[in-house]
Amino acid sequence: MQRLLPPAKTAGKTAGRTKHGQFTRGNSGGKKGRSGRVPRDFTKLCQSLVDKYELVDRVALMAGGKPIIQFDAVDPDTGQPETVFAPARATDQLAAAKLLLSYAHGQPPEHVIHEGEITQYVVRTGRMPATLDEWRKTFSPSRS
Repeated sequence: MQRLLPPAKTAGKTAGRTKHGQFTRGNSGGKKGRSGRVPRDFTKLCQSLVDKYELVDRVALMAGGKPIIQFDAVDPDTGQPETVFAPARATDQLAAAKLLLSYAHGQPPEHVIHEGEITQYVVRTGRMPATLDEWRKTFSPSRS
């Protein structure tokens, strides 16, 4: 039988937080010396690569179903290597279109449509019922 070790003295506690889990004054929980942001030089490098390889245009072509995927094949008649361009798969076209639309126009708002009846109960009482059963006995609509 394996012997269990006693729990560590710091078990259940997180450094820099109160007993309710809130950050203590002057401690945001982040690493020291790091802001949590992507470094500017990395952002500039990514932007230059997007411009260099015309990635936005390529994504737009992919979304439009234009033949942009290049692969090498052998011509069955001549036996010579040839470069073939093919359109992206439908799933990739859809993903490209969603990407362009989300950055061009923003994500669509999420609407919740409720069909049916909405029932509300407003209860005003001097004290709250102690249990759910007590509440049901006191406030449930009569079914006579």
